[in-house]
Amino acid sequence: MNMSDSKILSGKKIVIPTWELTVGVTPMIGIAGSIFSAETHYSQFVPGMHAADDLQFDIVYDNTVINSLRFLNNQPQITTHTLVDDHTNTNHTLQFVLSGKNDSHSYHTNDGGDVSWILKIDLYIENLSMTDVVDEQLDCLPDAMTSYMGENGTKTLKIQTPIYRWLLTHDNTILMPYRNL
Repeated sequence: MNMSDSKILSGKKIVIPTWELTVGVTPMIGIAGSIFSAETHYSQFVPGMHAADDLQFDIVYDNTVINSLRFLNNQPQITTHTLVDDHTNTNHTLQFVLSGKNDSHSYHTNDGGDVSWILKIDLYIENLSMTDVVDEQLDCLPDAMTSYMGENGTKTLKIQTPIYRWLLTHDNTILMPYRNL
């Protein structure tokens, strides 16, 4: 850049494009293939089953943890992040990592049923629900519930910036209306 270029840019605001990522994670209780809200308080009646407090859910963007969520009193968590958009086609990874789950978070009933904590993932990009995109891209769990995580592990979603182009390529899987967490 020469001296005349800096004078042209002097006093001008440089705008860096961004996009908004919102992730809602809700502790749920899985009972014999059905899923119930943690508000049912079913876990209180299961001997030895711990609350979801010990579970940790990390949100990782391009190998950087952008948030770690805990579920004190089994409460849902919502987090929003503003991420830099790129003008060139750039591949990114968004990972969800569940850890801290152990045998105390599950229970095997006398009639052969299982009771266990499961985390429901609600993903929004620019306030548009990405649930179907998540279901389409994330590796399937053994029970084929893909926007849920019930075991320690990592799920990876591949996205691309500029984000508007990626959204256009997935327009048939974006759910309307505006988010309602």
